[in-house]
Formats: sequence, C-alpha cells, structure tokens
Amino acid sequence: PKSLRVSILGFFRHQEVHDYNAQKILEELPYIMRRKVLLRMYSDLIRQVKLFRACPEVFQTEMCTRLQPVVFIKGSLVYQTGEVGRDMYIVTKGKVEVVDADHRPTGEERGVGAVFGEEVCFEDYKRKETLRTKTTTTLARIKGTEMAALLKMYPNVQSALKKLYRKRCKIYGLSGAKGADDITLKVLFDEIQKPHGTVNYLQSQIDSKLT
Repeated sequence: PKSLRVSILGFFRHQEVHDYNAQKILEELPYIMRRKVLLRMYSDLIRQVKLFRACPEVFQTEMCTRLQPVVFIKGSLVYQTGEVGRDMYIVTKGKVEVVDADHRPTGEERGVGAVFGEEVCFEDYKRKETLRTKTTTTLARIKGTEMAALLKMYPNVQSALKKLYRKRCKIYGLSGAKGADDITLKVLFDEIQKPHGTVNYLQSQIDSKLT
C-alpha cells in the first residue's frame, strides 16, 4: 500500500543506505514496519499452503514475521541428503525438484506453496533428500527452532506437519523416529552454536557421522 511505502521511505531518509539488500533493509526496519511488510509479502502465500490454510490468523501472522526470503539460481542445490539442516522452507516463486545421489531427477517436483525441510522442527537435523532448483527460485525460510516453538502453541498444526514428516520418512525407508546417530547429531548441533574453541572439532564429528 502507498501509505506503507511512504512510511518505509520516510524511515530510510534518515539512515545511511548504500547498496540495496532486501534482507538487510528488512532487518533494519522497526518491528512494526517489518511486520507490515512481511505480512504483505507472505500472508497470501501462507494461505496457499494446505497445512496452514485453516490455522488461526495469529499463527499465520507470527509465521509471516519469522520468514526470510532467499533466492537460488536455476540448478542450485538447496540441500543434500545427509547434510545437517537448520531451516524449513516454503516455495514462494519457481520450482524445486528431488534428485537422486547422482543428481538425476526423480520426477518429483515442488512448486509455489510447497513445504520442505520440516524435519528440523522435530529435532531431526539430518536431511533425507536432495533438492535442486529447476528454475531460479525464491524460498521463504524459517529457522527450525523458531518453527518448533510456534508449533508447541498450536498442537493441531504440529500434528499435521508431523504427518508430512513421517510420510516422507516412510518414502525414504526411515522410521521417522530419531536413532542414536540423530541424537548425537542433535547434541553436536547444539554444541556448535556455542561460542567456544571447539567448533572445528565438532564440525569434524558431524562430518564423520554423515560419511
């Protein structure tokens, strides 16, 4: 809306802005302005996602304010099987495809409104599939920890997302429950966030778990 554009321009007239960076600009906006922009950007998208369509408006609003845009050019790997993940994604523009270990298409594609990477919301940080962009694609990502916190307040949404998670685990021949390796990865993932001198060691431990 024009009034929102005027408010944002008015704010930045008093700032030192050089190179244009959408994410950086969003981070610098006051919370109220950022909330309005993100709702404008993502509210229609959230309503397109079957899992979230019937959710309370307050849930949709809280989710919109936590989403971050990220762009991948055509042919980019979003993530690979075995990789340690941190974020869940929603396709906002473009298309991604599932590829096999040799990066050959499997025939499964996900377009606007598709959700993936949901395993991180359930403390399962090891990716189960490899996803590549079929076109230049814009994704909205949300940190797994933030999504998990939201889900605790909305058990119906949590249950629906967990069904999707278990369905994909079944497709890849997994139980959907964390095994010993996944628990070890969780501990290492938690540790690697801490500001101490063992980051390289911990990363090597994670890498050894995935090989």
